Amino acid sequence: MESSASSSAVVAAEGAPATGEKMAVFWHEGMLAHDAGRGVFDSGRDPGFLDVLDQHPENADRVRNMVSILRRGPMARFLSWHSGRPAHAAELLSFHSAEYIEELVQANASGAKKLCEGTFLNPGSWGAALLAAGTTLSAMKHILDGHGKIAYALVRPPGHHAQPDRADGYCFLNNAGLAVKLALDSGRRKVAVVDIDVHYGNGTAEGFYHTDSVLTISLHMKHGSWGPSHPQSGSVDEIGEGRGLGYNLNIPLPNGSGDAGYEYAMNELVVPAIEKFRPELLVFVVGQDSSAFDPNGRQCLTMDGYKKIGQIMRGMADQHNNGQILIVQEGGYHISYSAYCLHATLEGVLNLQAPLLDDPVAYYPEDEKYTMKLRGSDIGVSSILRPSALPFPVLHSKTQEDAFFCFRPFPFVLRLLPSAAAPTGRSPPSAMGLLSNRIGKENLKAGDHIYSWRAAWVYAHHGIYVGDDKVIHFTRGRGQEVGTGTFIDLLLASSGPNRNNTPCSICNNEGATNMETNGVVSSCLNCFLAGGALYRFEYAVNPALFLAKARGGTCTLAPTDPDEVVVHRANHLLSNGFRCYNLFKSNCEDFAIYCKTGLLVAEQGVVGQSGQAISIIGGPLAAGCIVPA
Repeated sequence: MESSASSSAVVAAEGAPATGEKMAVFWHEGMLAHDAGRGVFDSGRDPGFLDVLDQHPENADRVRNMVSILRRGPMARFLSWHSGRPAHAAELLSFHSAEYIEELVQANASGAKKLCEGTFLNPGSWGAALLAAGTTLSAMKHILDGHGKIAYALVRPPGHHAQPDRADGYCFLNNAGLAVKLALDSGRRKVAVVDIDVHYGNGTAEGFYHTDSVLTISLHMKHGSWGPSHPQSGSVDEIGEGRGLGYNLNIPLPNGSGDAGYEYAMNELVVPAIEKFRPELLVFVVGQDSSAFDPNGRQCLTMDGYKKIGQIMRGMADQHNNGQILIVQEGGYHISYSAYCLHATLEGVLNLQAPLLDDPVAYYPEDEKYTMKLRGSDIGVSSILRPSALPFPVLHSKTQEDAFFCFRPFPFVLRLLPSAAAPTGRSPPSAMGLLSNRIGKENLKAGDHIYSWRAAWVYAHHGIYVGDDKVIHFTRGRGQEVGTGTFIDLLLASSGPNRNNTPCSICNNEGATNMETNGVVSSCLNCFLAGGALYRFEYAVNPALFLAKARGGTCTLAPTDPDEVVVHRANHLLSNGFRCYNLFKSNCEDFAIYCKTGLLVAEQGVVGQSGQAISIIGGPLAAGCIVPA
């Protein structure tokens, strides 16, 4: 078969990067000493009936080709080469535990050891791992010291699966994680990591899972956990903990997402996240195992896709941190095509417009119908940064033809189906009544989602109790609301704070100013209740109880975040606003659920995502035949 795209002929470049700068490549030949052995693929096993066993996919030849294509290929004139060095023990302890480092030292002393599935520390491996870590640190220091803006750590063994206390997925030391630590220790306040290796960058995420100084983003295929060394699933629910809650963004992509799928995910998820986070330095973790021909992945990226990703990363670096970007090598196991895809990625980062090399093998056209089907599928991304730092982008479910990822400019994330797991900070509400959530004021605690029925139980008004007799809630802020054009608008008038001319002796109508602007107000408990009874919204209820509830808008299967996080969100939105009030799409119940979970239920039908609108429409019929929940 003949194809012009199958030629590997060199295409003339259209000149050097606009700035005239060169990319600094950090490399050391000693990293070739690591040999993971032979067996069936990466298992190290010999079944006894095969004449030829596979060389382990993470072998020296794949990196030899990466070095040679950069030294002798058309990109050579845009690169400068720098020697790497081994990392010192003290440097390793910035990311890894002392116990784990000692385990590696002892394993090296023993001669050879299988640390986990597919990960073998053999003679020469420990020295290569130290060189990989130290070389990456040298590349980072090159940027931090002002010697250049773009540096590439061409290293092996890879590192992004290595966690603070364990090896995993061919990785011993987390090269990128160590570099991020160096940047933070050198005064950079916020660093973002974007990982496009085909596998979840679980080790890097784990190392920064509890901090808001590092935003970790990983685009990977849906592979889940693969055993004790890799307990993380890479799912959208792994979003960080403590101060890091919301600062880990996982983007698990369906197999075969291809160039168009990755470009869409980068533009619609990664770019807005980076824009909101505003890092002072970008770390770009690259793996060519997302390519169409890699034995370790199924994502179908070609050279065009890699170049586009590189261009997007460069654009973000130019916009947010004066063009500074550290590139760290990870996977990529097709001996020759990985080198070509690396070349294309670096072309993109350098903003070279015309391709320097033709793609030698990607002569099969991408199936656009399949790509559109992937865009229409539910990928279910449901996490990103918490509002204490910045607004949330949104996964918005549209039609099966055009809903892949879609952002909306308001501060929260949609979630298609709440989890039935237990809440993180409170036991399930086992003592609540089946038909009534009514409680006394003495049972309130800060962080509770409360509500009170209005207009003869036609609908309820929801808010977050933040302590000190104060409730933060969402109302129809004047000039901001979207009405229904029906009698329902009249019923909603009682949702807001006291509007008469007699100031409340407790809260003095302190929410009136916000009511005129963003609609999020603070009232005393009595003004919030407006003479009604007090009810508490239930979270993480038993599915049977959820189905038995006679009214919508009184409970959910979703777990709640810790009370202090809930109060923090509510106070943040009091200062910064929520979004335009809309009965069917953005109401007081949506606001309260968001404060409690950081998530909202995506709209699945015409009525809307919450029980509030259901209560409005169904209220007149239901009020006459049931007790309010």
